[in-house]
Amino acid sequence: MPEKGLMENPHYFGVSKGGDWNNQQYQLNGGVLIPLGNFTFLSKVEYQLFNKYRVDLDPRPEIVYNELNFNFGFSYNFSKKHHFKVSYLYGYTHVDNDINFSNKDQNNPSNYDIYVKWLSGYGSLSSPFKNSTQRRMSQHQTTLGYSFTSDKLTLMADFEYSKSDQVTYRNNGVIDLKDRSNYFATYEPVKIEGNILGLYQIDSFKTIKLNINGYSKKGDNFWEAKGGKSYSSSEENIAISIAYLKLYDKHKYLDLGVTTELWNIKQEDALAATILNYNNLDVESYVLRSFSLSNSLALSPFFKSMIRFNLNHLYSQGNKYDLENLEENDFAGYAQRDFYNEVVIPNSELYSSDQIKLSLGTLMQINSNKRFDLSLKIQAGTNFSLQKTKKFTVSNPCRFDGLFSLTISY
Repeated sequence: MPEKGLMENPHYFGVSKGGDWNNQQYQLNGGVLIPLGNFTFLSKVEYQLFNKYRVDLDPRPEIVYNELNFNFGFSYNFSKKHHFKVSYLYGYTHVDNDINFSNKDQNNPSNYDIYVKWLSGYGSLSSPFKNSTQRRMSQHQTTLGYSFTSDKLTLMADFEYSKSDQVTYRNNGVIDLKDRSNYFATYEPVKIEGNILGLYQIDSFKTIKLNINGYSKKGDNFWEAKGGKSYSSSEENIAISIAYLKLYDKHKYLDLGVTTELWNIKQEDALAATILNYNNLDVESYVLRSFSLSNSLALSPFFKSMIRFNLNHLYSQGNKYDLENLEENDFAGYAQRDFYNEVVIPNSELYSSDQIKLSLGTLMQINSNKRFDLSLKIQAGTNFSLQKTKKFTVSNPCRFDGLFSLTISY
């Protein structure tokens, strides 16, 4: 399921039947800091590439995702205690979705059996027009920040504004990218975020941290073929966290904290007259204890928990009657009905219920004498609903997740 149940990107590249995929992902980034008097200048470049393609079952999409971000900024020290910073990020993303068939010439109504099989479940929800597509996205982000530092107190405040413009084209052979007749749909999310962080040092070994974060994000999707807005979403979030850190020595410390997060998600599909709106309150806590096993090996086991309380929930499906009374050969209707029954409704049910999430793991830090360090993280967790659900294969779905990561620093 999407994060917090928000399906904010209505331009999905997907297939309605599960199958094997081949996935590759690459990331490259670098930057430079240049101090110059009271100024410090920053320049950073990030590049991400991933390739995914389906290796069985038609259709066989291959998705190539390229993202390039440039970040420029500077900070200015008014004095030893006061600092100001500003930064600007520009990002450009290029996505190609090539669709291939092992029996490409047979996917037409003259081959009725194959055509029906494709439309009734083995086809792609994103390619009813049978064409390969492309998407172009640009992102603009501006950040302003201020910090204050004294002997015992550090305060940092940041304000961020970001806007994205996403265009999905009817096919991947478009030359004039500004010609709106080539548009399939456009999506324009806008986000405003504020963050305040405070650190108070009780003594040389004890620190208290307070963090307040809030943001608002809204987005509208316009379907050019229908000549109007087809989807809108909004997300409101405010979180307050407090943490306590006690340091015994370089590799031995205790870190524990609690976070309270109140959030609202609203989504509306104008064409299907479907509205989803819910408010949740999350209470999260964690505890981490780090200690040394040797001069070069430190171990940090941790435990996290989260309890979610659903405050209110609204789900209204305007096309419910239509999907329950489909014509025998309305295969597009069948695909949309399955999408609601397998994704939209279970998604709404899960995120509108009280939940518990538990996870535990450990961090392992290995410091080598050969100028490189290793950091290993292992984590496992579970997430389950406290209420009986109806739209899953079992009455109370329990989800398990795991994480293994290795970082080598040289």
